[in-house]
Amino acid sequence: MTTQPPTSIQVVDSEGKEIVRPDVISFIYQAVSAAQLVKLRKIEEDERAEGILESWSVSVTDRRAEFFPQKPLKSVDVYNLGEGNVVVSVNEYQQADRAPLRKDDSLKVDAKGHTIRRLYFICPSGQTAEVYVQGFR
Repeated sequence: MTTQPPTSIQVVDSEGKEIVRPDVISFIYQAVSAAQLVKLRKIEEDERAEGILESWSVSVTDRRAEFFPQKPLKSVDVYNLGEGNVVVSVNEYQQADRAPLRKDDSLKVDAKGHTIRRLYFICPSGQTAEVYVQGFR
């Protein structure tokens, strides 16, 4: 007659209560610590900028204009050089009831640990503007 090896091992203390082996607890703590270090390293890498400044000019009308930089940006400055007012949205389009960027006004957006992947511009009906965008990645 052959006996099967046990599928699990129970460790009990002197009172018969089941306990977790200390080497298992140590392994779990090490695994959790390693996972946290990987997350922190990823956050640090995401926040680190490449140090490259890029600039673009965008013509804006009363039809929504979407602008997609080739690589995600860490911060962006938008300057309204045109006559019309411009409403700016970052990453997600929001309705045009927000405060507009008037002629010669500027807007600075710092992503603080996130990235800027797209910009949206729109002028009120019948207006046009030219915006100058400087992005830092």
